[in-house]
Amino acid sequence: MSLKLNIYTAAFTARCPNDGALIDYKLEIRTPETIMVERINEATRAHDVGIQEQIADQLHDSFGGELRLWGTHQGVGIESVRLLE
Repeated sequence: MSLKLNIYTAAFTARCPNDGALIDYKLEIRTPETIMVERINEATRAHDVGIQEQIADQLHDSFGGELRLWGTHQGVGIESVRLLE
């Protein structure tokens, strides 16, 4: 039996609703499913304002799999991880 795994990465920006800072994010999705890149681009563009942890939750709801979202805000690096249940 073989296990397949697709790894998708994307970068996007979103504005923090608390202080207005523009945050650069790096996204990684690991899944056995095939995700059209247009869906990933559309989903990340929809998050022009938001808090990282909430963005990670919403993206994970959309794509499932294992999701990691990295960002740096006010000098603090944040990694949000959402795993398969």
